Amino acid sequence: MSSSQSEGQLSIQREIDLLLNLFKEVDIVGKVTIKHKLLDIVCPSMTSMLSSSSKVKTKGAPKSHRSKKSTKRDPSYFEHVDAFIESSRQDTCVAKIENNLKTKGVIQEKVIPMLEQFNHVFHPYILDVVDVVADGHCGYRCIVALLGMGEESWPLIRHDLYKELSQWRDEYATLFGGYDCLEELRKSLLVHSLSGV
Repeated sequence: MSSSQSEGQLSIQREIDLLLNLFKEVDIVGKVTIKHKLLDIVCPSMTSMLSSSSKVKTKGAPKSHRSKKSTKRDPSYFEHVDAFIESSRQDTCVAKIENNLKTKGVIQEKVIPMLEQFNHVFHPYILDVVDVVADGHCGYRCIVALLGMGEESWPLIRHDLYKELSQWRDEYATLFGGYDCLEELRKSLLVHSLSGV
């Protein structure tokens, strides 16, 4: 097989064309989702993807003094996730201890910009301040920025809110004073373009 034939078989042009066609057909939320998946592939350092907390052995049997008939296996993906969650819980415990030490003046606190603009009652609950584009969607931009998804993902939050209101329609209708108010709120969450609602 010649190198030009192998290059033709390894080409991704067909997949790129299919992706472009799909991108043209989906709504704003779909476009943002596709964009983030592509960023995960092309530039994972810019996304919220996390590497495994421990190095995963991919080759060979585990080297140990166990017998040859051992049934030990490598941990699954879910076990890695569980281990990550457990370590983050431990980090939370450490953060609580550090917070107690901060209140006693043992550890110097992180300087948060613009903190003085908020009422002092809220200061213990503010972990970070994010400065986002002020375009009418800044509340949604703050949420996605603090979730590590990037400011341009704000339509995802609106879409999730829309789905929430749709899923629990009766409960929210009671909360907002009727189905008319609920429908008005649901319609206000629809995103028609990135420039505006």
